[in-house]
Amino acid sequence: YRKTEVRPLASAYFERALEQDQGHASAHFGLARLASTTDPPDKEDAYHHYKRAIEREPDTLEIRRLFADTLATWGNRDVAETQFEAALDIDPDDPMTRCWYGSHCKSWGATDDARTHLERGLTADKERDELSTGAALTWATELVDLCERDGDYAAVREWCRYGLSACDN
Repeated sequence: YRKTEVRPLASAYFERALEQDQGHASAHFGLARLASTTDPPDKEDAYHHYKRAIEREPDTLEIRRLFADTLATWGNRDVAETQFEAALDIDPDDPMTRCWYGSHCKSWGATDDARTHLERGLTADKERDELSTGAALTWATELVDLCERDGDYAAVREWCRYGLSACDN
């Protein structure tokens, strides 16, 4: 929907759902995603719809996780961290949330936190197998970099093996 004419149609459906129910969390979430992925993003509209979706469904992991990632991408670290923590309250071992949080921590220079989140996320993914191959490789690479920085070569080998096994799946 980002690069096609589907965006107006999706927006119309979400708006129609809100005409029928102003508190329709999924419609607010959809409009938030559309607003956050325009070029340039409509940050005010995205923020408004994310907040409305969270008000209606505060325990929906995907809404919290994507709101946190969006905020972090826009440089709003404090609110992003609050949303990442709220997502982790819902599922403390969600691989995607942990890895996105870890990746953003790394970009913020919080490398110890980054390593903790990436390790927990990838460890959980070993059992849950929820990450795509590309995501697993990207985050394993980030984690290997952090482990190498720490001189933890056993962990470097472990996470390199994990990345290679992600390619085999």
